[in-house]
Amino acid sequence: MGETIKRGPVVCMRTVTDRLGSEPTRYKASKESKYSLLTEEWKQVELVLTRSYISTYSLSTLFWPKHRLEYRIYFDGSRKPKNLELFLVSPIDYTFGIRFSSNTGKIPTTVVMTFRAKSFSQCQEWYMQLYKLLPSDAKSPFPSYCEVYIPMLDLILNLPLEKTEGCYDITLADVKEAVVAVVEEGGHEGKLSGLDDDELGLCWATKERAEWVHWTYSSANPNQRIDWAICPQSIEQTHRLELRTIEHSPYDILLEEGAMLREPPSVEGLLQQNLM
Repeated sequence: MGETIKRGPVVCMRTVTDRLGSEPTRYKASKESKYSLLTEEWKQVELVLTRSYISTYSLSTLFWPKHRLEYRIYFDGSRKPKNLELFLVSPIDYTFGIRFSSNTGKIPTTVVMTFRAKSFSQCQEWYMQLYKLLPSDAKSPFPSYCEVYIPMLDLILNLPLEKTEGCYDITLADVKEAVVAVVEEGGHEGKLSGLDDDELGLCWATKERAEWVHWTYSSANPNQRIDWAICPQSIEQTHRLELRTIEHSPYDILLEEGAMLREPPSVEGLLQQNLM
């Protein structure tokens, strides 16, 4: 077994479909039932990543042994599946998936393994770890530039990116600093000139949704940065990076009776209800 790079609990769903998909609905339904081409339910597994493969292990409390290997996907060599591909399932919660072709059964099929971690940032961390390890033919191309839109100036800046050693270490704080410097040097600062650094922030925008870049360190490892310029949003091109003035409602609200409502600290993740 290779050295473990990342491991942790996620929920997983495995889907097996006919690769051709050209049969009538009635025949296809009959064939899916015959060859078990069905969608499994979401279930919790332990996901273990090495440099050579990714594996899912059962976390069942009903069977022995509890830690049982279920699926393993190789990244290279003769055991690498055909048409292997990493992709982003949802640009909202960053559910990600791995798709590949299989000829193990009586008919050719496409297998999709869909994964969702406990929080958006953890999903992004898993995606990036996979992206760094997978061969180039199994993932989206490396972005050639970082596009930043500044709505106040109606200005778009394209910061060049190059896939070299250290390219994955560029943070969005570095991007913000570079954007402000380019704007000032170009004489386009305009409305930005009267703003302090802490009054400007980056956000990822998609349609009518904007995600402020708030989380800069991993919840699992407080020393690990996660606000990278190379991330699922820029790789999959599902979002546009924007530099905006930070808009926030008052942190504290004073009620008429003199009581103070204070804003609780930011949290991220899934809520769990304890029924005991």
